[in-house]
Amino acid sequence: MSSVVSELSTLIYRAILDHWFRKYHVRRSVLSVQDAVFVHELVTCSQRRVFDLSGNYIQSWVTAHGVSPIVGELIHEGFTRVLGEKLGDYVIVYEREFTKLVNLGNRVVTVIGTPDIVLLKGEVPEVVVDIKFTRSPKIPYDHHKLQVMLYRWLTGAKYSFLLYVCPDAGLKLIEVSEYLTDDDVAKLVKETLENLAHPRFEWECQYCIYKSICPYARTSP
Repeated sequence: MSSVVSELSTLIYRAILDHWFRKYHVRRSVLSVQDAVFVHELVTCSQRRVFDLSGNYIQSWVTAHGVSPIVGELIHEGFTRVLGEKLGDYVIVYEREFTKLVNLGNRVVTVIGTPDIVLLKGEVPEVVVDIKFTRSPKIPYDHHKLQVMLYRWLTGAKYSFLLYVCPDAGLKLIEVSEYLTDDDVAKLVKETLENLAHPRFEWECQYCIYKSICPYARTSP
């Protein structure tokens, strides 16, 4: 029985890692680093992007963060099965890739993002929803808000929401009414590509898998 358990555990873990590799790494590897940036790279430390692009970081990332990212990914997949293709008068699209050009003056960069859920009226994005799993009651987080604001800018949706799945508090749907201008996004892109935001948020170094080798790592006081 133990050999069966070991084999199944390996197969399940490998399937999850393969899913992440296809979803996050393969798409990035076929794009020009200088001409494209992903939304998730605009809401984290710019030096982390440098490390991420240097090799396959996915397995070490999962190992460092334990089961939480696995649970989060399974929750994402579960919502696609539960909600289906329609929600009231809305048509639902999941993780559709959206792109938009940003002019930095000396070059044009493509911003790429795949919101968890976009609700369409006809063919027009009306609502964007990003799903998050957290055990902390201190929601919403600033980096989550920034991410869904970027998705709203990218899709042109009228409304943006964070849907938190919390083990102790259930589901929490929070509207994010703030929005970003083209200039706001251009500033984020410039900071990211020129590696000027290290870290972007004060708490990032504490949880970063690269802190032992990062030249910008900050220690807690």
